[in-house]
Amino acid sequence: MLLACLFSVALFQNLFGALPIGIALYAIGEALPSGIAGANAYAETVLQDARAFIKADANKKFQLRPEFTKAMDIFLRDRDFTLPNLGTLRQATTQATTALYLKKKAFTVGTTKGCSPSGEQSGSGSVALTWGTKNVIIKTNFKQHAGNEVAQARALANDLYNAEVSLWTNIDQDLIDYLNTNRSGVNAGGSGTFDAVNDIMAVTLANENYFYNLVTADMQKNNYSPSFLELHDTMWTAKQRQYVNQGAGNSANTAFQFAGFEFFPSNLITPGTIGGNTYTSLHYIVPAGGVAIVDWNDPLNRANKVSGEKSWTTMQSLLRPEFTFDVYKISDCADTSADGGGTQDFTETWEISFNYAKAVQPISVATETPIFKYGVMDDNTFAS
Repeated sequence: MLLACLFSVALFQNLFGALPIGIALYAIGEALPSGIAGANAYAETVLQDARAFIKADANKKFQLRPEFTKAMDIFLRDRDFTLPNLGTLRQATTQATTALYLKKKAFTVGTTKGCSPSGEQSGSGSVALTWGTKNVIIKTNFKQHAGNEVAQARALANDLYNAEVSLWTNIDQDLIDYLNTNRSGVNAGGSGTFDAVNDIMAVTLANENYFYNLVTADMQKNNYSPSFLELHDTMWTAKQRQYVNQGAGNSANTAFQFAGFEFFPSNLITPGTIGGNTYTSLHYIVPAGGVAIVDWNDPLNRANKVSGEKSWTTMQSLLRPEFTFDVYKISDCADTSADGGGTQDFTETWEISFNYAKAVQPISVATETPIFKYGVMDDNTFAS
């Protein structure tokens, strides 16, 4: 859940100075008002050029294109219903954040009445969220682009964009690793052979065409109902698209099996050999609401504190507007001659941080989770 609103112009100016205002305000969808302090730092044409540089799709389609990966979308899909907005309740970095859950219990079913029944209780449990931080650092120097405001605006816009691309790609990999680490150690389904050593259901190549039909039955054997979120390696998308468009008019109808599934491909998943088997595709199946991500902003940044040449604030993400970054900026004097500046130059360093915790719906049965890993083998023989 978004934890902070868009900045005021004055707040942005306090953090970034005159140059980044136009760029940052464009990036979060606002125009630069006329007559505000700092608006004269660059001509209107310079600001328009900087905004156009970020806006132009051609820049993002080619050299600046981000990694194609959709793991974050699974964690965002139902997070408002999976966990309360714990990020807004956390007031300090040392404060523990605990999620409570109800335990499952099989009650004894009797056949006679009694005057003094003992009774049973299901009970509840708790799990502490583990918070972590990912950040990127941008550094600018004044003299490198002195006299060329357009080049400076473009360089800053490019740095902001590339920093976010790097950050979100790294976080998506972290989320995939989380799914893999927390995959279920049990699977009651019968679509293939469950490799209990590597916690993966191995589906034979012969059953590839009806993979989703088998997974639906497996989920029902595990007492889950749709919807199901499926994260898979990107090349499997070709198979998925082929099967979903092969309907009743074809000799073999494979289109019937896709109801209840949502698909999320990722270039960060690479099929290969696991144990004694080689897989041509890998999949993580999660019932909707099974996982979530919670973000949080440090009170220091929320308070927009300033200490000399150091300042703390927050900034909405350009690429993921659902989230708000912590931003820490330092202004300094440094020798930037090696970077095209000068021996005495004005520099600004911005640390852009994302604080978050990952969560999976807790299950009191040992090794069982709502994250199921599947693989389609390259042959029809399972090697134990």
